[in-house]
Amino acid sequence: MAGDIERKDTFADRVLDPTPKFVRERLAAAESNGGIGSSDPTLFDRRVHDAA
Repeated sequence: MAGDIERKDTFADRVLDPTPKFVRERLAAAESNGGIGSSDPTLFDRRVHDAA
């Protein structure tokens, strides 16, 4: 191998989520504690209100 470092393709199949990890974790924690209140991001999603 003449001192070459093996190449790893670690992130090739990774799909990025537009929501930050800390937000997903806090939402999951809130949902497991009985739901979330008025800070629910779907309350601020215009598509939810327009569909109703």
